[in-house]
Amino acid sequence: MSATRRSASTGPDVADRHELVRRANIEVVFRTISEGAPVNRVELVASTGLSKPTVLSVVAALLEEGLVRETSATAPRNSAGRIPVSYEANPQAAYVVGVDLGGTKTAVALADLSGALLAKSEDVTTREGGPAVVQQISRLARDVAAQAGVPWRSVDALTVGTPGVENRDGTIRMAENVPGLDSVKVAAALRRSLRTEVRLENDVNLATLGEFEQGVARTCSTFVLLAIGTGLGMGLVVDGRLLHGSRGAAGEIAYLPLGADPAGPEARRRGAFEVAASGSGVQDILRSEWRATRARIGTALCRTSTAREVYAAAALGDSLGIRVVDRHAAIVAQAVLAVASVIDPELVVMGGGIGANPVLLQPLRDAVERICPWPLRVESSALGADAGVIGAVHHARRALPEIESARVSTRLQTGDPR
Repeated sequence: MSATRRSASTGPDVADRHELVRRANIEVVFRTISEGAPVNRVELVASTGLSKPTVLSVVAALLEEGLVRETSATAPRNSAGRIPVSYEANPQAAYVVGVDLGGTKTAVALADLSGALLAKSEDVTTREGGPAVVQQISRLARDVAAQAGVPWRSVDALTVGTPGVENRDGTIRMAENVPGLDSVKVAAALRRSLRTEVRLENDVNLATLGEFEQGVARTCSTFVLLAIGTGLGMGLVVDGRLLHGSRGAAGEIAYLPLGADPAGPEARRRGAFEVAASGSGVQDILRSEWRATRARIGTALCRTSTAREVYAAAALGDSLGIRVVDRHAAIVAQAVLAVASVIDPELVVMGGGIGANPVLLQPLRDAVERICPWPLRVESSALGADAGVIGAVHHARRALPEIESARVSTRLQTGDPR
């Protein structure tokens, strides 16, 4: 092969590599400013490991694009008596939308680059199948942007929290509470409808991220969130990062062999721990206690009471309700110990309609203390039902440096970006 042909064939590859490096440099500088503001040029060079000329050119492009701005935050004077120029992200430079898609309701929120919520809306989740779910999310997303007075073209990223796990083809499995998600490529359909970047994440993972960013776990680097409601799920943050596993199924603790026969037909379908500890598990405990208790004077519960009614009765001092909650807490404590033995978390956060119920907290703490050989902090969710949508907003925010780097890259001169 001639030198001319060799040059022609390798040229585009070199240009592509330079473009990738440029984008990576922009992303790391923008992310450093967004997460560490206020930050000056010297700190940027030290934090990113990039050369001073590269940092200066990237900052200039970010300033021109309006993604960052100079800040008047107080900073130490240098030897010449001047205050170094510092930078922070411009909150109005980009907007994101977070969606918490649940079996009964869908919550949608719009936030600016700082993560401040500007508008929020909820609707009953449609039961008409996957395409109808996509249409509903699209409508609600545009509605919250309009509610906040933000043109849709200014929304650069959207994250949807869904039950279940995303398949390689973009459909979603293990999401029985939202029919039809296994028949539509949710992210691709939303991208076509909304013409913006769309990402999917497990709903419990997003609730975990919400607690990490704004909730009870914001000072922790390794913790778990155990969500208990109609079903079960767990989000895990290890060394500051969400843990997904090889197939995205990390935290599917419904299948822990606890509380029920893992080989039973119902446990094979739903998971033994979910059978024992979800809302239906609480009802099973109630029926067991009902059969064992002959004198039922003083209880407001009946044999068919729901988990919500059991916990409400326990809150009022109902003796039968208290016994059911204590047994439920003992089962949950076994799962807490199993997970704590593997990842050694600083904190266990309890979420979900049942898990975050304040009535469960002290019995669970007592049950964990009885079986865990080391101190383990257990707390209820600080964000409650909003944890998922807040987490979705922050997930979308985290994607912005990568998304914006492509746009800003065009402002840098061609050449060796290192």
